[in-house]
Amino acid sequence: MISPFRGMVESVLSQESSYVYEGESIFVIRTAEKLVHISAEYNGVVTGLHVQPGDEIIPGMILADMGESVYTILMGSD
Repeated sequence: MISPFRGMVESVLSQESSYVYEGESIFVIRTAEKLVHISAEYNGVVTGLHVQPGDEIIPGMILADMGESVYTILMGSD
């Protein structure tokens, strides 16, 4: 997952090894204007978290790594 904007990580809503669903919020980011949720783009497993609450982020920064679960690979995603 890559940051689309500049801001500060307000909260991390998932953990490494957690299964997440497409559209599920993973991060809450505080921008200059508002709080924004960054959501999973597909069903899968969070394989790595690169930021924590309080970290400053910039556009293009890697926030988390995700991989497809065996279930998603075998059954396909919605």
